Amino acid sequence: MNDYFVDEKLLKEFREMTLPNREPLPYPTEKAKKYNHNLNSQVVSSNATHKKGYTDLLNQYRNLEKAYNKLSKKNTEIPEEIKTLKHSNESLNKEVNVLHITNEKLMGEKMNAENNLEENKNYVRKLESRLVHGAKNQYLVEINNKLRKEVEEAKVKFIF
Repeated sequence: MNDYFVDEKLLKEFREMTLPNREPLPYPTEKAKKYNHNLNSQVVSSNATHKKGYTDLLNQYRNLEKAYNKLSKKNTEIPEEIKTLKHSNESLNKEVNVLHITNEKLMGEKMNAENNLEENKNYVRKLESRLVHGAKNQYLVEINNKLRKEVEEAKVKFIF
């Protein structure tokens, strides 16, 4: 980012070149003699161009400085955000681990419940089959008793 900023020393030299010193010297120097000698419309025009360029560069510098300040402020806020996100991430990881353990326990309980259900179903089938067989046997016993009574009655009728 430093490539976009103008060097202060370079900016000072540029200002000295474009803005002449307003204090009059007590004696004319070589530079002043040369400057006065070449003072014509072309020099004035180029001087105005330099001043315009200077103001443009100064505006660009100020804009870049504002952008730099905004970005540096944003960059100082980013580590704080990262810290809060890491903290929330850690708490979420702990919560996920607890939920995972709870899930494993519940899955084990579900398997036990399914096994118990299967055992209970098998036991109910066994009882039902005993009940059905017992009912058939009971039916046969009742028929046998009826037949014995009829045989007894028939014996009694034929004897008399």
